[in-house]
Amino acid sequence: MVEAVALEKRYKVGKADLWALDSINMTLKRGKTLALVGESGCGKSTLARLFSLLERPTGGKILFEGRDLGKLPRGELSRFRRAVQMIFQDPYSSLNPRMRVGEIIGEPLDIHKLASGRARSERIEELLTLVGLPEDAARRYPREFSGGQRQRISIARALAVEPEVIIADEPLSALDVSVQAQIITLLKKLQEERGLTYLFISHDLRVVEYLADEVAVMYLGELVEEASGAELFDEPLHPYTRALIASSAKPDPGEPRGDGGVKGEAPSPLTRPKGCFFHPRCPKAFDTCYHVRPEPLTLAGGRMVRCHLYSQG
Repeated sequence: MVEAVALEKRYKVGKADLWALDSINMTLKRGKTLALVGESGCGKSTLARLFSLLERPTGGKILFEGRDLGKLPRGELSRFRRAVQMIFQDPYSSLNPRMRVGEIIGEPLDIHKLASGRARSERIEELLTLVGLPEDAARRYPREFSGGQRQRISIARALAVEPEVIIADEPLSALDVSVQAQIITLLKKLQEERGLTYLFISHDLRVVEYLADEVAVMYLGELVEEASGAELFDEPLHPYTRALIASSAKPDPGEPRGDGGVKGEAPSPLTRPKGCFFHPRCPKAFDTCYHVRPEPLTLAGGRMVRCHLYSQG
């Protein structure tokens, strides 16, 4: 559906370059969920903004159904903008407090000229029912709803134009655990019924393990590992992935996973280390890691890892 090819995003900070994303290659497969995980500040949300064209890449390209979005005329981008929708992290700030819920959900219908009059009202009612909200919600303001209900409104807005891809940027982080479970169930149900493709961005590995078909791990603006969800959680390869999994909450504290959590702080993207970006925090680092940046390696079964441990011999 959507593919990133050597995607880069840099920001100028004085005379220096801040690398938010560096050489990202990623494919969203139709009807599947690709989860993107990593610490705060690693570039996950930047990638979401590029995939939704809220920002433009500095280098590389984004393909939609094989076509380079950077070369499409403005008029031809409407198909992409309708097909790819976004659910934002904060259900409190992502909804206009001065608009009634019906106006919020109906706005995409107006922009894409999909419905008007009675048909528009019926579509709004249908979407509210779909996400588990009462029909009278259309006449109320976002402030009258809880965080979980507001996120359901955001989901209804994203579904209004019948998208094929939904980019969910930390959609659960502002919600209570019990509400998170409801939203996860809703997202899963919608995917099964509508064949939706998800890019699901999260730092909660328990949710990722449940939802994701494939998982990509990001560190300091680059992908360090990508594999199926089953492979990655059963046998993480990159030391950073192992540390992330070890840091996550465990159902059984008597069964430790990995070899210890992530130690220390990530370096600044303004002053990335020479060699492997992770080597200052890596318990497995050796001399090559300090001087040579590892290239991504494709291993048996198609999984990718960027680590010198797997390039030896």
